[in-house]
Amino acid sequence: MLGRRRVHSAAAVGLLLGACAQIIGVDSLEDEDVEDPQIIRAGGGSTSDGGEGGEGEGAEGGEGKGGNAGDGGETSSTDAGAGGAAGAGGEGMAGDAGSGGAAGAGGALPSCGSVTEITASFFSIDPTSDASGHHYYMLSSSLGSSALPDFLNLEFYAPLGASEGHTVALEGPPENDYATCSHCVFLETDYDSSDNTVSGVFFAASGSMTIAAGSQQLGGAPDLTLSDVLLVEAEIAPNTFETTFVPNGQCLHLNGATLDVSGRSWSCDAAYFGDGLLCDCGCDVGDVDCQNGSEAACEVCNCDPDACFVGDPTQCVPLGSWTCNPAYQGDGECDCGCGSVDPDCPSALASDCEYKLCPSGNVVADNNAICDDWTCNPSWYGDGDCDCGCGIVDVDCASSSDTCEFCWCSSGNCTVPNNLCDWTCSRGYYGDGFCDCGCGALDSDCQDLDAASCEACWCPGDHSTCDGSVVSNDNTACN
Repeated sequence: MLGRRRVHSAAAVGLLLGACAQIIGVDSLEDEDVEDPQIIRAGGGSTSDGGEGGEGEGAEGGEGKGGNAGDGGETSSTDAGAGGAAGAGGEGMAGDAGSGGAAGAGGALPSCGSVTEITASFFSIDPTSDASGHHYYMLSSSLGSSALPDFLNLEFYAPLGASEGHTVALEGPPENDYATCSHCVFLETDYDSSDNTVSGVFFAASGSMTIAAGSQQLGGAPDLTLSDVLLVEAEIAPNTFETTFVPNGQCLHLNGATLDVSGRSWSCDAAYFGDGLLCDCGCDVGDVDCQNGSEAACEVCNCDPDACFVGDPTQCVPLGSWTCNPAYQGDGECDCGCGSVDPDCPSALASDCEYKLCPSGNVVADNNAICDDWTCNPSWYGDGDCDCGCGIVDVDCASSSDTCEFCWCSSGNCTVPNNLCDWTCSRGYYGDGFCDCGCGALDSDCQDLDAASCEACWCPGDHSTCDGSVVSNDNTACN
């Protein structure tokens, strides 16, 4: 992933002024006599039709007066519009140069082999950002591998990147080059935090960024909107950061996006951000190690007591609080199995539920906030970790025989199938259509714990038939 962290220094500005002086053919920007006035080439960025030169205003010479400026010269596809020629001085001191002509129109955009529409929404802030440079991540609609994220990057560098209350054009220099931009917009596909690589880079070649008055993009509180942004496949030099657009390359178009951080920042240990190891959730903003912004991508929930919002895994909620998508709470429908009773429900009874958001679709009869089959913390179901011993198989486990990441059995013995504690029989017997008894845990095929429900018993001496060796009121145990 790129990260230029460039700072505009006073020395750099001085070098820029010096370069400008050389362009206009003088040794410095201070007033001094010039024997042969030079033609000033003014104008904007690259153009196919240079602007017409303005009329020069020759200064009065020693004994004559300056002539009118000539028309601007023709320009190439990369030259700015020409300024008018200097008026000819009379005998004596040369007349001053004529004023520059109007700038030529902006140059043609890089050609596109194809254009793909994308969307983007705020995802994270690099915790190493400071007053000299801020790096924001917006999660793009998926373009490459579904297993790796695509990030629209917005980087701002002081001092020009701190400007607010105006619109920045992304077309043309300095903003269309990573080596010179102060408001940098580029997209990286398939970011792999394990080795800090991407499969492709697209740099903004046109569009605009409207920065509201009071925006503090260098202080972690941006208020800005991107509009009609064309991102073009590009190559960026690793040491100089000079950007070269790929001719007839792939292009991406972003119709619009708003960077709304709302005062959020990385709240976990900075070492966890983009460490290439685990997708950390509950950190107020996203981790670039995550495949996407869903709860299914989470591998660690950095909350106490380890409960992350299902709808927004960057947020923490205490036990007993809402654990489903926040948008479902108070949406006019009674959603159940969400950790707390939905205000849309007339009561806490299961009979009032319109939606039962539980793995099995069942909730406790007199408390519709709780699922009746998942026996562990509700927030652990589908949190990105394979939790075992919780009554049913966690969706984060590839199968009932998957290796557990967390075992919640009091004995610490999570067996196969991994939703049970202490299952001692062959894993193939569990849920095979027959009520198997004497297996240390209740078979899902058994109606209850009564020995009368048993169809096969696996206590010493019993096999396919039962001879009374299981406990009469607990068919998981042997006498």
